[in-house]
Amino acid sequence: QGDQLVTPVLAQCGVRGIMRSLVIEQLAKAIGMTAQEKILTVGDAQVSQAVFLCNALQGFVPVSDIDGMAVPQNDVWQKLQASLGQLKNISSNIP
Repeated sequence: QGDQLVTPVLAQCGVRGIMRSLVIEQLAKAIGMTAQEKILTVGDAQVSQAVFLCNALQGFVPVSDIDGMAVPQNDVWQKLQASLGQLKNISSNIP
């Protein structure tokens, strides 16, 4: 939504994972966005500007539809993926 990433509260998404924490604490800011936890509905996702899933194994994966309804996409997930790649490069150069 604009320059804001919205993620479900933990009660809705299940896991306080590494990627979720990175997005909320570092990656959103790195691409000029803020991150907010919020109670979300399927309707919220269906009218969003983009929806993606993320985890430490697969990185960022765009969601193309929810319950058969197309979800628009933008390049936010790609920007987050690129920012994650930069973070990995920096951390791999630390002795």
